[in-house]
Amino acid sequence: SRYLGIEVEGKEGHAFRWIVEEALNAPLPDGWEEHKTAEEAVYYYHPVLKESTWEHPQDAYYKFMYMKMRKMRMARKNPAESD
Repeated sequence: SRYLGIEVEGKEGHAFRWIVEEALNAPLPDGWEEHKTAEEAVYYYHPVLKESTWEHPQDAYYKFMYMKMRKMRMARKNPAESD
């Protein structure tokens, strides 16, 4: 959860645990492959795009979802501040 920037401790964090659980179990998008370096570090590679990344290709999506849900939650708590 820290890697994704999501705090899951306490009452507030409990509302976002589902995002962390989904992120940890997310399958790789089509075309992506998981590989390991000689030092056993995991990275992801898409041979058609010739792209590699240290982050799971879906991480950005889950970070976005967290920020969006957090913003919506804050707006509900403080309606006057959401404008």
